Amino acid sequence: WDMNFVFTRNRTTILELAEGFDYHVLWTEANGGAVTRVGEEIGQLVSRVITRVNDPSSEYHGWPLKDPSGKLIRDDWQNYMEPGDNTAVIGNFNPDFQLGMQTSLSYKNWNLSASFDWRYGGQFISQTLRYMESDYLTQRWIDRSLKLNHMSGPEIAQFLRDNEDKYLKPDGMFWPVVGGPTSETGGFQHTEDGITLNDGQFVPGVEGYYDDNGNFVMVNEHLGDEGTPINRWQSSFGWDYAQTAMFDADFIKLREISLTYQFPTGSVSMLGINNLSVSLYSRNIMLWTKAGINVDPETAFQPSGSSFMQGIERYNITPWAVPIGIKLNVNF
Repeated sequence: WDMNFVFTRNRTTILELAEGFDYHVLWTEANGGAVTRVGEEIGQLVSRVITRVNDPSSEYHGWPLKDPSGKLIRDDWQNYMEPGDNTAVIGNFNPDFQLGMQTSLSYKNWNLSASFDWRYGGQFISQTLRYMESDYLTQRWIDRSLKLNHMSGPEIAQFLRDNEDKYLKPDGMFWPVVGGPTSETGGFQHTEDGITLNDGQFVPGVEGYYDDNGNFVMVNEHLGDEGTPINRWQSSFGWDYAQTAMFDADFIKLREISLTYQFPTGSVSMLGINNLSVSLYSRNIMLWTKAGINVDPETAFQPSGSSFMQGIERYNITPWAVPIGIKLNVNF
């Protein structure tokens, strides 16, 4: 039984750039990008950040700021690659490590061999999921929403207050949607253009302003109680934030497996054959991903057409091909 391993870990840091340059942009897409500033490691993924209450003395400190219509307030973000409060590093597309393994098990005239690849750590942006979920085509987006329409308004508000670290603070769940496309999936009753449906939703936050002393003054809590603006499910996706479409890039692949039978030399030499073997093989047998979104993370780190942008994939919906073949090897 033979086993071989290949361990890889790469880190690259920008120590200095030409005068007048503070950062290097690898690519920009999905309202974010891969941007590395001097002193940082190559591979940083950045995104616009949610505007939050920045008054440390306020009970709402860290809560998302919303306008009267229920939309999250955002900066103009004209140059979102510039360092500042408008952007944040949300991940890095480099893995902690990659491990390849080749194994071969032989018994008499039989040989079973296989190759595995394991990528551990790192993140990627999925344009596939971003476009599909913004068009409300995935069950995942429905499953991740909070289904609280069986509660009264005050009960919903109290639930969110009791769990503010998870649903209202910066380190909690990103873009927590309360509601759904139907009443069965958590949707609230919502009327628009004279049509009433049960497809209402909201993202928790608070509406308010700062006084002359910089103190935050609350106008309205958007927690599901009376006065919370309810919008249609079609506006539930956080399109303006790359973090909405960021996923873990971990995967394990069984790339190839083969079973070979080596015919005894004595039985084939009378035919003038020095060596004869036949193999049954297959590729792409197994793929496990930490993200579990039915997208192959490896495509975010491979050339696509004429471009090569590490850390982002687009339209990764081609069928997963699992070829099976027979190989005959003959030496005379």
